[in-house]
Amino acid sequence: MKKFLLPLVLTASSLSACAQTGTLVLPKAGTVLSKLPGAKSQETSGNQGIPQTEVAQGLQEALVQGAGAAVGLLGKPSGFSNSPIYRIPLPPEADRLRTKIDANPVLKAAVGPQLDATVALMNEGAEKAVARALPLFKRAILSMTFADAYGILTGGNRAATDYLQRTTGPALRAEFKPEVDSALKEAALAAYWTPAATRLNKNKILLGMREDLPTDLTEYVLDKALAALFAEVALQEENVRTQPAAQTTALLQKVFGSFRSSK
Repeated sequence: MKKFLLPLVLTASSLSACAQTGTLVLPKAGTVLSKLPGAKSQETSGNQGIPQTEVAQGLQEALVQGAGAAVGLLGKPSGFSNSPIYRIPLPPEADRLRTKIDANPVLKAAVGPQLDATVALMNEGAEKAVARALPLFKRAILSMTFADAYGILTGGNRAATDYLQRTTGPALRAEFKPEVDSALKEAALAAYWTPAATRLNKNKILLGMREDLPTDLTEYVLDKALAALFAEVALQEENVRTQPAAQTTALLQKVFGSFRSSK
């Protein structure tokens, strides 16, 4: 499993995020955490006697590490386009049409480069969009209650990912959309995509199409970008939960190691 660890800096100052550097700064234990709803710094969580504040701090570190690593991986230049897993292709039916186009030398010369440019811009838009995710993840992490933290700790291997997806999904889509729109405006085919896809869908049976083409290319890219982001967050989360080597701080080792030993 890939290990892309986000630099984690503990300070006594307020929490801040920097999407440009991919670095998220977490406040010192006992500052923000002691003010979370239900916080009782000396009360134990039932997890081998670890204080609730330490459990929550450990979960915040895990969220920062997993989310930040995913953003750092996908939000960099070529993060999508060079990925064998997350590269965004043309929609399936368009990809099948591309095979027919490539079989015709005239069509390939006329349309092929435009299709290539569209795919490149789709992936570039996704990369720039994902790079904007850290501030939204930060707000979700700060709003986490102790009930959220304990639910994440005792949940499945993607409980933290589910928490982030539930609390940030719609906001991320809204945040990503301008970047994807801006990228696709540079694609010559994008302006004709909706009317062309609509026309092709109406003749789907005659054309032997197996499914409709998405008529909104921006929404297609947003779906792919969000799915990739949370898939990578889930991989990072599972890594932190199950691999001691990925628990890069004493607190992570204490919280997750204690939980494993209590199961």
